[in-house]
Parts: sequence; structure tokens; C-alpha cells
Amino acid sequence: RGEAGASLAPTLQQVMAAFIQEVDAAGRLRHPNIVIYMGACMATRPIIVTEFVARGDLASVLQLRTAEDTSQIGDPLVWQRHLQLALQMATGLAHAHLCHYSHGDVKSPNILVTQAYTAKVCDFVMCAFWRQGMERDPGAPASGVSVMWGAPELFTGQRSTFSTDVYACGVVLWEIATLCAPWQR
Repeated sequence: RGEAGASLAPTLQQVMAAFIQEVDAAGRLRHPNIVIYMGACMATRPIIVTEFVARGDLASVLQLRTAEDTSQIGDPLVWQRHLQLALQMATGLAHAHLCHYSHGDVKSPNILVTQAYTAKVCDFVMCAFWRQGMERDPGAPASGVSVMWGAPELFTGQRSTFSTDVYACGVVLWEIATLCAPWQR
């Protein structure tokens, strides 16, 4: 692809392969801390139907916290809620790992928060399935890495693993603890 004028945009075939991969992974992963995938449609363009998650993504929820009265930041109930969200995110990710899936793109925008403040992992486009006792199936190329959350080895051409998911989970924990975007401070 190093040719002059070569497009960096994914081909239709790549988009469809990623779509099918996400639908396949999502259909296999059932857990209270993983978004429920209800269906998919490929009529005019790929569409995935999931449960409605009212509060949106964790990054937005954390931004809303920082925009509120700063006197509430030290509130034990706020920290209890944040710790609960962190535990739920880790629990959902652990379930994916137990099912032999590495997520490949763990980041606060890929953690959704319900009305009742339950964290749910979503967006399994970059996931890869590991067969027990075998080498990992090819996963997402490093070019799809979210820079602020990606483990250093992903930028040397290595593929995502359970360990790179844990690294990214640590970055999200840092976001929760500091209420700042990664690398902001």
C-alpha cells in the first residue's frame, strides 16, 4: 500500500469483514457488562442494533462530572459510583477474555453507561478470537489503534492481545481517577 496516491480509506470488503466480525463476537458474548447486540442489517449499509444505553459513553459521563460543581468531586458517593463503573468495565472485559476474545480497542468511548450507572463494554470491531492452546487468530492491525489508549507494542506493528486490553483498561482507570482525558495532565 505504500504507492503514491493509495487510499488510506478502508475498502468495502474491509468494512464488511469488520462488521461481520463484530456481529459474530457480539452474538457470542452475553454478560451484564457487555452491550446486548439485538440484530444486524446489511440492506443499504451495515447497521448493528443494540440495547439503548441512556447515558452514552463513559468519556461523556466523566466530562459531565468535571463540568459540575467541583465541590462534589470529593463526594464519597461520586467516587463510589466511579469505582463501581471501573469494576463493571473490568468485569465485562474479563468475561470477553474468558470467552477467548481480546477487545482490541478498549477506551472510555467504548464503555457505555446505562441510566442506572451500569458500565457496558461495546464496539467489538477490533476484537480477535483466541483458540485455546493455539496461536491467536489475526486481529486488527496496529493502524486501527486508538492512540491515547494503545499499549506501546501496538505501535511497533504487534497485534492486540489480552495484555494490550489490560493496558488500555489501565488508561481508562486513570481517566476515572483523574477525570481527565488520557495524557492531558
